[in-house]
Amino acid sequence: MKKCAKCRAYNSNERQFCVDCSERLSEILSEQEETVFKNSIDENIEKLYNSNDPLYISTLDKIVGFISLLGIVALMILGVVNFISKRSSDYFICGYIVFVSATLTALTPKFLWGIEKLRLSFTISNSDDATPSNFYFFCRKISETICCIIGVVIICFAFLNLLKPPVVKYIDEIASNPTAMMYSYTSAYIEAEPELWNKIIISGDYAVDIFLTQLENAEQTGLKEQLMMCAIVEINKIEDNFTWNTKDDFLFQYYSRPPEIIVG
Repeated sequence: MKKCAKCRAYNSNERQFCVDCSERLSEILSEQEETVFKNSIDENIEKLYNSNDPLYISTLDKIVGFISLLGIVALMILGVVNFISKRSSDYFICGYIVFVSATLTALTPKFLWGIEKLRLSFTISNSDDATPSNFYFFCRKISETICCIIGVVIICFAFLNLLKPPVVKYIDEIASNPTAMMYSYTSAYIEAEPELWNKIIISGDYAVDIFLTQLENAEQTGLKEQLMMCAIVEINKIEDNFTWNTKDDFLFQYYSRPPEIIVG
């Protein structure tokens, strides 16, 4: 085999001039150079063949799978941070689901198709001979991409959530203030930590949403719950005649209160 020095085209040993540019050909390639060339051709043919296989893991699949794996790790780290700062992370389960789905769909298509054939074996005969259709290939690509995008959006939301104050942790710190423990009034705890309390009040609707969720999940009414309810009242500027005994009583009155009770 000969290689044209001008256009780099490969020609047979019998040719004296290049078939592409008519340049006079030089000496025959060495056995090692010819082996490299043939291996390159085989690789390109194999790639071309595999690219037509619906279960072939393409470069896009690898990118989606890699991003999804990084997303899972990022969610785990953010989950630890949220746990320490007592921020809400209930939506993380959705992030794990979509990232795991994207990873499996992108990186293990043959495994998933094996499961699909197992399912088909209960409804059709010769399911082992079944091959994925173009529609299946299209759905696989779309689903892994959409899942990955949803997961990235969840991570972005989690990062933005870190910029907000950890209001539940602030409540815990206010409730555990040793200088106020001799008093039975929540106002004493609030006055002992005015800076933290001010951060809670400034957080507005964000704090209200979290506190309402905490109250709904609480089994009883304690000091922390009383502080949350006081914060909700102050943030919403609810009139003084809004009183309660327990957190259930508070929630019932809060959700059923007429609009005119709210000032401003």
